[in-house]
Amino acid sequence: MKPAAHLCAVLNVSRQWLYDYCARNPRSDTAQYLDTLRHAWAAIRQQLAELRLTSEAVSIFMLKNAKLGLTDKAEVEISQNRGPFDDWERLTPEELEKKYADILASIPEEDDEE
Repeated sequence: MKPAAHLCAVLNVSRQWLYDYCARNPRSDTAQYLDTLRHAWAAIRQQLAELRLTSEAVSIFMLKNAKLGLTDKAEVEISQNRGPFDDWERLTPEELEKKYADILASIPEEDDEE
């Protein structure tokens, strides 16, 4: 039995009621204590799964359902970064040739000490 389910059974309340109580009273000592317990239980479950003492798949499922904000999906914002050469596409062939010449001229020559 999950620790939270066991606690709810002892208190004679449902897990949903407990989660709702904590959401309605986030600053209460009780809610903060229960949140600390929930995170401690999650850390224990994670450690047991990493040591392969419990089923990894079941542990993942239980952690995702423990209302800890854990998820296996992440929203990633994709943006295009402008690099130093992005404006080169607007240059004329003559301007490009001059830029390439300037770059080549800035590269130090190796000393031939043979």
